[in-house]
Amino acid sequence: MRKTILLVDDQADVRRILERMLGALGYVVMTAASGHDALALATGGTEAVDVLLTDLEMPGMDGRELARAFQAQYPGVAVLFLSGELADERDGRDADADQFLMKPCTMNELSASLARLLDGLPRS
Repeated sequence: MRKTILLVDDQADVRRILERMLGALGYVVMTAASGHDALALATGGTEAVDVLLTDLEMPGMDGRELARAFQAQYPGVAVLFLSGELADERDGRDADADQFLMKPCTMNELSASLARLLDGLPRS
């Protein structure tokens, strides 16, 4: 069964690039431009989300707040934080994420991070 990734980033160009990469890796991809949009999409969506892939720094609801709200509503969903800021790397490792990945990332780095996350999830 194909896994579903909910990709959340406030930058449209970053979302498009990551969406293409994830699609090429064989994932079903849902995208949102904000934390609030992501929660609404997940609530109204027909796909069960396997991984929340979110930028750490976003206006309104940041990635940490989104991860906490999402996992409260959907326990067991893995979280992968993304950030282009080095300071966020340290914070991301200490926060509510299962993994952290620096932007920009290669397809191989993205694939490896997701594989590590999904290996820890129960099989569907």
